[in-house]
Amino acid sequence: MNVWADAPAMAQDILAQIVHGSVNTDPDLSEAQADGSVIVSLKAAAITLACQEQYAAEESSVVSGCIERNKKAVLTIGDLSQPAFSVGQQAALQQAKIHREVTLKKYPAVINLLVSYVKNLSSANSLLPAL
Repeated sequence: MNVWADAPAMAQDILAQIVHGSVNTDPDLSEAQADGSVIVSLKAAAITLACQEQYAAEESSVVSGCIERNKKAVLTIGDLSQPAFSVGQQAALQQAKIHREVTLKKYPAVINLLVSYVKNLSSANSLLPAL
């Protein structure tokens, strides 16, 4: 077990996976499109973790239904929306497996960090170029 892994490390790994994901590394994207795709991906990761945490005792179809119900609200960047959402969802699921010692009880801390990343990217002083 990786005792050094925690909620902040999981959130950072989700962000790193998203930034280096297939949508965001497209050289044809403008900086604004890249920021937008990262924001959608981060929101998708947060939704995925929130649904997993909220419906942990339920069947996977209940978790999937929760994700689908909340997905439409973040698909805001046209043709890039669905691919960006998929990158975020995949990052959340993969990092949840890698950081399996981060229990469901700690998911709200991870989600709060993901939301703070969204707020930082949405501000006029984007931190993305520094990553």
